[in-house]
Amino acid sequence: KERGYYSQEGSALENPYLPKSYARDMELQYGSDPLLQQVLHGKFVITGSKVFDDEDILNAVDDKMSDYIPFQSGHQYVIGVDTAAGGDFFVICVIDKTELPLQVVRWSRKKGAEQPPMLHLQDVIDIFDHYNQEHSVEYIMDSSNEAGLIWQDLLPDYIKNIATFYGFGNKKRIDGIPADPRFNPTINTKEQIILSIKKALSDGKGERIPYGKVRYPRIKDLINELSIYRKRERGKRDD
Repeated sequence: KERGYYSQEGSALENPYLPKSYARDMELQYGSDPLLQQVLHGKFVITGSKVFDDEDILNAVDDKMSDYIPFQSGHQYVIGVDTAAGGDFFVICVIDKTELPLQVVRWSRKKGAEQPPMLHLQDVIDIFDHYNQEHSVEYIMDSSNEAGLIWQDLLPDYIKNIATFYGFGNKKRIDGIPADPRFNPTINTKEQIILSIKKALSDGKGERIPYGKVRYPRIKDLINELSIYRKRERGKRDD
């Protein structure tokens, strides 16, 4: 343990900062997925195949949906932001979680180098303000890399103070575990979030038509990203 953050090698079960239910929660989350060994025990797991099934991706497309659905009073929204720098993509996704199926009501994807950082920040602020008119938005940001650390500091306090940051790679937010409410140790890996999306897309498959717990409009970039997404070895970038 170094001053300011906790660092550990080996099994997550030896981490004193994780809740006692962590192992059981992960077993329920991952089931027989090989990534369970990576999450609990830090083992290298190679999963180079496609993550999302093409049938599930297309099943979730709703051609009647508009590419942009504005704020509606009484609705509950979640905003997810995947930060980026340089050639990576800066993605903002807004989900209406009021009822099932969940709906993607706003999706923005721009290269980090496409515009200055402050314009990316303004995009986040504008979208947040629009959907937070009734002060009930949940905000989640990827903070698993250095770009994430920078973006955390750029956020205005009124967003930062209600946000959940994920990623154990974030040394700054690990300082103070478990007191810092902005850091959620149960959302500790991108794999967990990807698995949740995969389950939402396939829920009820073979039982009902259409199946799944999520719907989105026919956004070409979104569909393409889901269809080509592949996981690599731990420590390497995802495709």
